[in-house]
Amino acid sequence: MKICENCGNVINKPFCIGCLEREIEFWLSKERPEVISEIRRLLISMVDFNRKGSKCIVCNKRINVCNNCYLEKIYEILKEKDVDLADEFKFLFLDLESKDVIQKI
Repeated sequence: MKICENCGNVINKPFCIGCLEREIEFWLSKERPEVISEIRRLLISMVDFNRKGSKCIVCNKRINVCNNCYLEKIYEILKEKDVDLADEFKFLFLDLESKDVIQKI
């Protein structure tokens, strides 16, 4: 069981934020491509943790940050730029089953 280095919760999804970011970029390229560079900077800032996490089932890179931490930060970026886009993002990408995510947003 691996723990997120950002929030301390258990990492329960076996894919890294880099793989997740590619999916978000694909979606944003159709909706708001000008936001992609800011999302990439966020990814770079979050993967700079130590390399002792579990491995991603897609790319085999280490997972040290949970998807919810990464997605919440992207949501905040999008909310500043376009509330409707942020709401669509929340519907498409955020785990609405997680009480932690719902309480924070």
